[in-house]
Amino acid sequence: MNNNDLIRAVLALAAYEKTGTEDYDFLATIGNADRLSGETQTLPDGFAAVVYEMGNKYIISYRGTDNWQDVPFGWSCGDFSPIISAQSYGAVSFIKRFVANQAAINPG
Repeated sequence: MNNNDLIRAVLALAAYEKTGTEDYDFLATIGNADRLSGETQTLPDGFAAVVYEMGNKYIISYRGTDNWQDVPFGWSCGDFSPIISAQSYGAVSFIKRFVANQAAINPG
């Protein structure tokens, strides 16, 4: 494991700490990764995501099923169920918004 692997592991945890609209300044920079302002989302179904930029790459950290209350919203994502969960829609929505924002900031 190198330093970047450790930083990516900590970034995976960041989505569990970044919730709602609270701004946790201590998570703004983790190692050599900086959180992108405005690129967070938390939904009532338990889905959350945050985007970090590390060098010239983007790291997207997701949070989904935390407890039994989240089962109807997210577990069908990973059990090969034909049912598309609310958290799956949240993830797709987040990615589409992120890509559109990046295209607006960096056209061409």
